[in-house]
Amino acid sequence: MNKKYYVLPLILILGLCIASCKSNSNNPVTTNPVGTISVHSDPSGAQIWLDGVNTGKTTPDSLINIKTGSHTISLVLSNYIDTSAAFVITVSDGVNAVVERTLVIDASITVLGPVQIWESADPNLNHQGGIILKSGSAAVLDSAGRASVDIFYSSNGYVIASAQTLNNNTGRNTFFFESLFDSLNDGVASPVKIDIWASNIFDTEIAYFYLYDADMHYSKMVITDRGGTHGSAVDPAWVKVKWLYNNKPNDVRFYPF
Repeated sequence: MNKKYYVLPLILILGLCIASCKSNSNNPVTTNPVGTISVHSDPSGAQIWLDGVNTGKTTPDSLINIKTGSHTISLVLSNYIDTSAAFVITVSDGVNAVVERTLVIDASITVLGPVQIWESADPNLNHQGGIILKSGSAAVLDSAGRASVDIFYSSNGYVIASAQTLNNNTGRNTFFFESLFDSLNDGVASPVKIDIWASNIFDTEIAYFYLYDADMHYSKMVITDRGGTHGSAVDPAWVKVKWLYNNKPNDVRFYPF
């Protein structure tokens, strides 16, 4: 075959290659710069939110192919708060950015007492016999003060009792449940209030006990001291009590303080 028939196709192919190369040089192929975000939390298991959207991932985990620039990371875990709110992090091309957050328990506990209360039958009218749980204050058991009292030190069997019995069963009702422990700071949660909870507790109680008041708040209370005599040597004239008050209604959690 004549050599000129071989040369012509080669020239055509070479021309196509040159045209292709020239076209690519004018329109280079580009990729969007991306990076990775590794997210850790203590405790783990928190939902990872990126720019206000739930990623569906939980800590610890990584978010991949994230566009470069500033992004907000927030963590959501039941009973905890991410104190960083929306944490801003900068993502760089090809770089793994690391987020490490310690979450704070979402609980509001107030430590109250010791408060001294006197037996309701004590002859000294200046002795305060009742307690307002949420304020941590003692109260006089007169007709004006009874409406706000949650519990009082009763002379009937030497017990700390629900204030409802002060007002012919129409006052604020508080329920009691005995525990097996004596340290308020043990972090043990209260059991949920049910019908078996009592209307009083003996003043000889050594362990702490749980309370559930008319405002649906839980407390953990312990008798810290007893003193005086009233009627007999075994009948203290007063007791001192200390308690933890959960400021959130129907919240049974009592974390160490």
